[in-house]
Amino acid sequence: MIKLFELIAIPFGYVMKFAYSLTHNYLLAILLFTVIMEIILSPLAIKQQKNQIKQARLAPKVAAIRKKYAGRTDQVTQQKMQQETMEMYQQENFNPMGGCLPLLIQLPIISALYFVVQQPLRYLCNIPVSEIEALANYLNQGLEKPIYNTGAGQLQIINVIKDHISDYFTIAPSLKTADIPNLTVFGLDFSQVPSLTFKPFDWLMLIPIVTFFVMVFSTKIMQKFSYRDPMTIEQQNNPSMKIMTWSMPLLSVWFEFNFAAAIGIYWIFQNILSTIQTLILGKVYSNEKVLARAMVTETIARRSKEANDK
Repeated sequence: MIKLFELIAIPFGYVMKFAYSLTHNYLLAILLFTVIMEIILSPLAIKQQKNQIKQARLAPKVAAIRKKYAGRTDQVTQQKMQQETMEMYQQENFNPMGGCLPLLIQLPIISALYFVVQQPLRYLCNIPVSEIEALANYLNQGLEKPIYNTGAGQLQIINVIKDHISDYFTIAPSLKTADIPNLTVFGLDFSQVPSLTFKPFDWLMLIPIVTFFVMVFSTKIMQKFSYRDPMTIEQQNNPSMKIMTWSMPLLSVWFEFNFAAAIGIYWIFQNILSTIQTLILGKVYSNEKVLARAMVTETIARRSKEANDK
């Protein structure tokens, strides 16, 4: 599976390289890179929004079926209710799992984007893996515990070699033509791992904290502008589901205190842009507007049929 993500990451690496060539600022490059990728993935987001709108339009019919079997919780009745609901969906040419497909497609893509940000030597500088391994092995010499690797350790490798890059040409000849990014912006080295340090104050530790609040806010916005089945809303109000809602942002905080700050920056940008995209799609493809148009259409069709019957 990792090999698949790495394969998908190769073309995205060229996008990141293009972004850095325009900005020559690592933070701006990550921002531009994230904007471009959100635009590329926008058709999937639009498809998902349209699927939610159709689900909202069919909600009254689903509610009528549930009302028909209300108060009967035996397994046979529940199966009959589900079967009748699926038959209605088939008549309406609606696939309730259609909204999941864009999410499933996005999973390997998002994972590949993570590889691009995490491994700039490979995907931004196009350094062969064998040369990156040679650099990591060389820098790990004499260390009790190896800290440089071909994964997230590439950010730390860049931090070590950037000031004396010519000293490493014999180990990695591709460095001669590579455009090594400067990972220090506004005096902050984004190749470093944030730490809870107050003396001196580590400004990088604000990145995981900001990510937490951005993710929580993004989740709330997406829930507000996305159609959710009433039963789903009821399930999400359970204490166990509320814990799940908070667990992902908290997990991201722990994750970012163990990896380079650049990863956290990418997550912040990605969540902010996803929220903006959700707001735009919520206005353009509004559930309320679509439902109103559907009701008008159904009313006209019903009146037309009544007139013909007369």
